[in-house]
Amino acid sequence: MSLPEGLTDYVSILEHFGAYEVSAMELYGDVFKLGTGFLTKAGEHRDSHDFNGNPIFLGSWDGKIRREMGFDDTFEEQLGRFQQADWAILNGLTYWGRVNDGQHQNKLCAFVFDYDIDKQKQVPKKLYNFLYGAFSESKLYPIPNYMVLSSHNVHLYYVLEEPLDLFPIVKTQAKKLKHELSRIMMNRYTTNIEKPDAQGINQGFRIVGGKTKGGEGVAYPTVRAFRLNEHPFSIEELNERVPEDARVRPGRKSKYTIEQVKELFPEWYEQVIVGGKRTTGHWVVKEDLYSWWLKKAYAEAVPGHRYYCVMALAVFAAKCGILDKNRVRRDAESLMGKFNDFAGAEPFTEDDIKSALECLDLRFCNFSRNELANYTGVPMPANRRNYRKQAEHLRRARAVQSVDYPNGEWRNKDGRPKGSGTKADVIRAYAAEHPDASHASIAKALCVSRTTVIKWLKPDAVVAPPADNAEGSMSIEEAVEKAIDEHLSLLIRKHGQVIMTDREDLDSEGVLVDRLKKGGDWAFGRFFERVAEENRKYGHKTRAQSAIDELVQSKS
Repeated sequence: MSLPEGLTDYVSILEHFGAYEVSAMELYGDVFKLGTGFLTKAGEHRDSHDFNGNPIFLGSWDGKIRREMGFDDTFEEQLGRFQQADWAILNGLTYWGRVNDGQHQNKLCAFVFDYDIDKQKQVPKKLYNFLYGAFSESKLYPIPNYMVLSSHNVHLYYVLEEPLDLFPIVKTQAKKLKHELSRIMMNRYTTNIEKPDAQGINQGFRIVGGKTKGGEGVAYPTVRAFRLNEHPFSIEELNERVPEDARVRPGRKSKYTIEQVKELFPEWYEQVIVGGKRTTGHWVVKEDLYSWWLKKAYAEAVPGHRYYCVMALAVFAAKCGILDKNRVRRDAESLMGKFNDFAGAEPFTEDDIKSALECLDLRFCNFSRNELANYTGVPMPANRRNYRKQAEHLRRARAVQSVDYPNGEWRNKDGRPKGSGTKADVIRAYAAEHPDASHASIAKALCVSRTTVIKWLKPDAVVAPPADNAEGSMSIEEAVEKAIDEHLSLLIRKHGQVIMTDREDLDSEGVLVDRLKKGGDWAFGRFFERVAEENRKYGHKTRAQSAIDELVQSKS
């Protein structure tokens, strides 16, 4: 494809496609939403705790580097000073504080690409090809909002209509999205660079109106900006351009403003915002949840979601109060062998683990089950309680049960028929008959938990032989103690985990109620003593114990 007549340089090509030159303030006002209160104003970061993030200017005068936070009400004055620097850069991010590193990233306001057409000279034809592909009917890639000319280089600005909150996982996703878009846009038709550099989101770019590299001897000694597209991009629009494993899934925003938080939660506000103290703000659960996910990730992780499985491991560790990074790192490394066995997948590396473990932080305890399931691609079924607490769910279920079976006909009071086989026998027999069945499918078929299936299919699992007439040989006291012990152990072991109420729970409950009724007042009194013991052990009343209290009170 030859260049149309008269198109001899970058500016003429841009104008051919309808671009028009804009000032630096027009571009940065669009990127950082200047005048809307999106950025902090000068002085607010000292006098107020309602602190948003801010972009950071970086420039050099006579070899002395200066870094400044860009404020909403002084941005134009600051920009003017940095335009006079020997060099000055800015990017499309805001930061917490004055440090522009990865740990202090706050929001991504625009994706900015270094479109390096040729390292030595202008190549008008390549730029023409790029814009032709963007404006063609096929729209090979999105039209940038701005093109910025800096020496021989071109910078592409894609402004986001809603800035991205840069949680650790979102940083990684944004980087992948940028890499994929760069791969699509920068090809042999649009650049002379054989292998364009991989670009992160933290890269700085020469400020508009500032000096370019090379000074007066280059095509554009001053950085110039041209507007091509007035439509800001939603993250969904950019996601549509890339494969699913390169898409960004924005994190959750707080439903409250800082002013509302101050009014609604004054103690928390004083402690955390004013006092700067750290708080967890979450329920610490038992380590069983962490162990459960480690096994599940090993068994069910798939290519494209390996990183997120390790990220979820870090989140579950935080939920369980496990903040030993060495321990979690070792557990994550135990997954690498399995993760690197996937055919055709890129190697899973130590750097991937290091990045994913950034989520080992109490700030990320509030990731929901649905969010983690979406990230990891591993199903995490919800409790089948229609969003009710377990105690409420069981109370309702028992009420329905008493209507359908007023005389308790649903319960087999004679116990399991002799010779009918133990749960272990049934599970192993089914597995032998269905060698290709997964743990989940076996659990579903036999109405048991997946954990129970895994337990009895382990090679070293041992089944104790049943004693003849074991129940009958027990005294009432022994039978009550056994039933209490088994039911308490079951519920407390499961306490805090994302589990389904399964057959195992119901069986245990039924046996417990039967034994308490047979034991009378003594049995109920003994039960409350055992509950009190557990309360003292844990230092507080657990949710499981609360459910048990209600259960017993309803039956007494």
